[in-house]
Amino acid sequence: MAVKGVAILMMLWHHCLGIENLTANPWPFEASQILHIAVFCKICVSLFAFISGYGLWLSYSKEKKTGGTPAKWIAQRLIRTLSGYWFVVVLSWIICSLINGLTYQWYQFEVSPLLGLWNMIIDFWGLTNFFGGKPLNTIWWYMSAAIIYVVFLPLLDKLMGRIGGVYAVVVVWLISGLQGGYPGAEHVLSFLTMFCTGALFAAKDIFGRWIRFWGKHRSWLRYPTLMAGTGIAYKLYHALDINRWWNVKFTLIPLVVIFLIWEVIRLAPLLGKALSFLGKHATNIFLVHAFLYAYYCSAFIYGPGHWGVILWRLLWSSLIISIVIEGLKRLIKYNLGMKKLEDIIAERF
Repeated sequence: MAVKGVAILMMLWHHCLGIENLTANPWPFEASQILHIAVFCKICVSLFAFISGYGLWLSYSKEKKTGGTPAKWIAQRLIRTLSGYWFVVVLSWIICSLINGLTYQWYQFEVSPLLGLWNMIIDFWGLTNFFGGKPLNTIWWYMSAAIIYVVFLPLLDKLMGRIGGVYAVVVVWLISGLQGGYPGAEHVLSFLTMFCTGALFAAKDIFGRWIRFWGKHRSWLRYPTLMAGTGIAYKLYHALDINRWWNVKFTLIPLVVIFLIWEVIRLAPLLGKALSFLGKHATNIFLVHAFLYAYYCSAFIYGPGHWGVILWRLLWSSLIISIVIEGLKRLIKYNLGMKKLEDIIAERF
């Protein structure tokens, strides 16, 4: 959860401060440095992909031990993945319609009611990337990747069982590169290798091995090593041509950052708890924050002028909305309803 908290902070920085010619007070940095950090924070997607791979592999392994089938696990996992998204999507449809009729316009109901209905359906199911659609909130493109990850995990598990985890990741790396060039910032292939790496780390207990390794050697060396490695990774990220080295930029470089986060939260447990709290709200923050800085509240978010206050306002306003969303879910017993839906699906497999 702590890594997820860092990922959400990086995502906010990337989105609201990654704007060229942004007229914000950069003190104590320079404007170019704020932008450079924002560009680097694109690896937040890699962190989310890694977390997905790690968590899904553990979940699937547990399902296999209880005799569950891949089809049953996929169906239940898709409901669990999409349930939080569905709540925010429907809520967004209602609120955007009331504010300025955006829902009607965005889905192109004025062109054709059938087209509008089709666009709503594929957005509701997180399938806009597959059908060339346009999600109401442009950040929601990642839901298509999340669906692919769930469906792909059992296949990855079989591949890892046959040829080994490391070789499986290498195979995915090579296959994803066959299409030639960078797939794009919103393409699932750009982060599929990192997803597989997360599954590999869970399968091989890499973090446990990391701790045991440094426990047998000079453990203090890992801190300067990771700090230096992160500095090198940051420089490499900006130096490498994305069309040739995109898999390095979105797989190997983020891994260095993940190890650094892992060590920092072990050294500072209170910081880890704060980041874990953010991590628990990461999904909602991811789903709603663009409405604030890009759709309806840009004057409020960017009004203070200083980059730190801009980021802070976007963070706490998104967090408050997330807390309200979770309160509404409890009020109408939404999560309980989704759990019953999962149980119904489980009975049919």
